[in-house]
Amino acid sequence: AISRNLEESMGETFKSDYGVTESDSSRTVTLRECGCIKSIVDISDEYGLSSPRARSIFCGACMNSYRKAATILELGFQGQLSKEGCFMKFSTK
Repeated sequence: AISRNLEESMGETFKSDYGVTESDSSRTVTLRECGCIKSIVDISDEYGLSSPRARSIFCGACMNSYRKAATILELGFQGQLSKEGCFMKFSTK
């Protein structure tokens, strides 16, 4: 359910380009382009932030929120940020 929430909110709310990979015990949401961070990066220089720094701050906060939720729900979590986007994998332990 938590990965479905991520998928739905990124696709509908932020108009992101993403893909989903499922197996019996895990679900991975890969954001090739996140509409949320795109708007922040577009104006980051106005606030004295480089694009990588803005991504580190905002994407890190997003990813940590999903990591915390997964921990509370006793799920495995893996996440990684890249230049292109990010991925978050949720799995049963």
